[in-house]
Amino acid sequence: MSDREEIVRCYEAMYDGQIRRNIPYLKKHPDESCVLIHMNGIKMNRQEYFDAVMDGTLNYCRCMHEHEDVRIDGNYAFMGGDTKVEAVV
Repeated sequence: MSDREEIVRCYEAMYDGQIRRNIPYLKKHPDESCVLIHMNGIKMNRQEYFDAVMDGTLNYCRCMHEHEDVRIDGNYAFMGGDTKVEAVV
């Protein structure tokens, strides 16, 4: 598996974990330094995000990945994704 493919796999796995509310599974993917920025501009650190998923603040129903943009520069990778998410907040 190429580095790009592995990065995209982790991105997609994050959404799968959100939908299933599987925090042990989710903790395997976003790094502890990860900050999630929602479309409304709210930023959550990793623990705040996990808490919101588990307490029902964030309810993910399904998603469709439309585009993933991965740029690898030496030991660093940058990724942006366009994913349509059906959620109840």
